[in-house]
Amino acid sequence: MLLNRHATVTVCHSYTDRAGLLAEVTRRARYLVVAVGVPGFIGRDQVRPGAVVIDVGINQVFVCGACGAHNRSAAGACVGCSEDLAEATPKMVGDVRYDEVAEVVAAITPVPGGVGAVTNVMLARNAVRAAQMAADGARIQAE
Repeated sequence: MLLNRHATVTVCHSYTDRAGLLAEVTRRARYLVVAVGVPGFIGRDQVRPGAVVIDVGINQVFVCGACGAHNRSAAGACVGCSEDLAEATPKMVGDVRYDEVAEVVAAITPVPGGVGAVTNVMLARNAVRAAQMAADGARIQAE
């Protein structure tokens, strides 16, 4: 969609981060779309002040009652304080550390309550289009 609007798009992936270049690239972005699948992957030091951040990630973490640390699993010990996580509280978070990033950007989508509704609408729209094409006898070809 962005390319269709003549935007200059830079795609980063795990090797960008391994090469130590991720923050350098993300700090240049006026619009940063994050879809990594890692809770809190992008922090304040990785965004350009005044940028618009769209957090597509949705992750369930377990919040430790003792120290407040976010854990990927409720099994075992807390990553922050080694307490047992049997009583940890589940929470949905994005790939961006919302509270710290929100302080420096012009706009940021929350998780939950952000782009999830748009995703559902687009999925429904595409399903209807596919059904219409199938009913019309059109062949759907992969691009």
